Amino acid sequence: MQDLIRAESAKLWPLIEAGAHIYICGDGSRMEPDVKRALIALYCDEKDVSHEEGEAWIERMGREGRYVLDVWAGS
Repeated sequence: MQDLIRAESAKLWPLIEAGAHIYICGDGSRMEPDVKRALIALYCDEKDVSHEEGEAWIERMGREGRYVLDVWAGS
């Protein structure tokens, strides 16, 4: 999934900017952290901001109900 985020970032970013909600379902110990890192990197690249600002952005997305997790602990 994180590879797809990087590959399709030019299509994905305008959707996020327009208010898209991101739903992550899967392995919370492996997949979700990688997806989260890819989204933070996308934000940082698009906004030309620090990683810390990217982390604050993804946290805001979560509080606003725009980054929603349905994950489980993987092995």
